[in-house]
Amino acid sequence: MFRFLKMCERFALNATIKDVEKVVPKIKIQNEIRNSYNIAPTASIACLKGEGEAITLSYFRWGLIPSWAKDSSIGNKMINARAETLMEKASFKRLLNRYRCIILASGFYEWFKASNDQIPHYITMNNDELMCFAGLYDNWKNENNEIITTATIITTEPNTLMALIHNRMPVILDPDDISLWLDTKIDFNEIRDKLKPIHSYKLRAYPVTHSVNNPQYNNADCLTPQGDDLVVS
Repeated sequence: MFRFLKMCERFALNATIKDVEKVVPKIKIQNEIRNSYNIAPTASIACLKGEGEAITLSYFRWGLIPSWAKDSSIGNKMINARAETLMEKASFKRLLNRYRCIILASGFYEWFKASNDQIPHYITMNNDELMCFAGLYDNWKNENNEIITTATIITTEPNTLMALIHNRMPVILDPDDISLWLDTKIDFNEIRDKLKPIHSYKLRAYPVTHSVNNPQYNNADCLTPQGDDLVVS
């Protein structure tokens, strides 16, 4: 019935500093948030990482390029990392205790197949707060000896709402788990149970404009509902 695409391929960030501070009280932000309504792979994305007792915001390139990679093209294949196999993949396993991060989002897009159409849907929090995707990052040096920091979004099995649309979804951390995920003094095995699907009742999903199919389209109307919310029967 469905043609499953790679998950997660697009998301949005429409937030203020106060929005971020509401979810992450310990955050230190020096500049305004770079908002975008249609974030695609290779874009610069807002990421949180732990630095001692503090949590800071940085911008990483979306699509993980391992430090040992010969060129950047591998990043196009590593925009996501499956939670279930993190310990089995060399590119991810070595990052689990040193390079954990959080990717900030207001919501993400997925495409629902109906008849002969694939209808883009926007999935966001019911309470309008920010989503905090669990992620990993790494540092890669290009041919000019420039350090490029890149990140990947960790995905998991879908909850009942997302199962209507796709067979994967990003790991959305509970606000109480943010500090745990970013604290690299905590071994990954102690917090791996946090990598689970968020409850469906915390989310809403509704159709949006087909314009989001074009990664160059980046207007606020990407988030405007074009029909009724999806409902779990």
